[in-house]
Amino acid sequence: MPSSTQQVHVDAALTQISVDFANDKLGGYVSEGVWPVVTVQNASDFAFFMSKQKLRRYNTTLGPGADFNRLTLEYDKRLWYFADGHGVEVAIPDQIRANADPAAQLDIQSTKLATETILIDQEYNLAVGSLGSSSALTAAGVTYVTLSGTNQWSDQTNSDPLSVIDAAKITIANQCAVYGNAMVISDAVYVALRNHPRIREYFKYPGMAMKPLSVDMLREYFGLEYLFVGAPRYQTAVDGAADALAPIWGKNAYLFYRPPNPGLMEPSFGYTFLWTGQGFGQLVARYREQWKTQDVIQCQKYYAQVVVVPQAAYAWLNAVA
Repeated sequence: MPSSTQQVHVDAALTQISVDFANDKLGGYVSEGVWPVVTVQNASDFAFFMSKQKLRRYNTTLGPGADFNRLTLEYDKRLWYFADGHGVEVAIPDQIRANADPAAQLDIQSTKLATETILIDQEYNLAVGSLGSSSALTAAGVTYVTLSGTNQWSDQTNSDPLSVIDAAKITIANQCAVYGNAMVISDAVYVALRNHPRIREYFKYPGMAMKPLSVDMLREYFGLEYLFVGAPRYQTAVDGAADALAPIWGKNAYLFYRPPNPGLMEPSFGYTFLWTGQGFGQLVARYREQWKTQDVIQCQKYYAQVVVVPQAAYAWLNAVA
């Protein structure tokens, strides 16, 4: 909430100019691409998982008059989720509205502030809370390695990211019978990879100037269906202190499997269960606090970020220096 009328009133004539800061300038948020959304009608529930026993090799030879080998349908476990509520609101006092110039766009900017806050928290919860540390990955059961020195992909002489990622694909396949088909990397990792000599050499064509490598070109190089670059920043400075924006995805990289069509019976490294039953989900509403003579913009979202198949992922912490 603005603390004074001067914050939203422009005394000069430049009322047509308004400066805004949002992470969409950096490509937006990627958490719901990494762990795709499955809409659910209940705030909490169970999801069933088929057992890997169906991959067991049985002797299926059938002799004359012999009984068929009868199999038993098995489930590994039931996954429980609970869609926590996340919400913030912004108050707009009548005194502030009455003195605000049109360029302040109080309702629009208050809505953007509320929704941006929810999205930053959602991105942070996944990138840092669920995946951003060795302790979190160990607790989740995800295979990971912390790189250092010549192993880091920023070492343009000694590192070979393609062979490392291909080896991780085999590791994932050996664990859960799917190949890692997607990666999420921070923008620091993206910059290191697009400038890596081994990768640039692959795209060198005779008689043509070397162009900057795009996300799609890197996706092709690594043989992936999806490549997400996590670039959003968040403010780490306390209110009133000098700005200190930090990258949410750090310097990490993650290879994982995600299905093209998310669903409860489809394996995936993780899912975002979005509660949409009873009119919930992501909602923005405005209501009146007449006793305070102010309007309030309110944003809410109910979701659960859940590791589904931890063996379907491989992580590199500190992938670059």
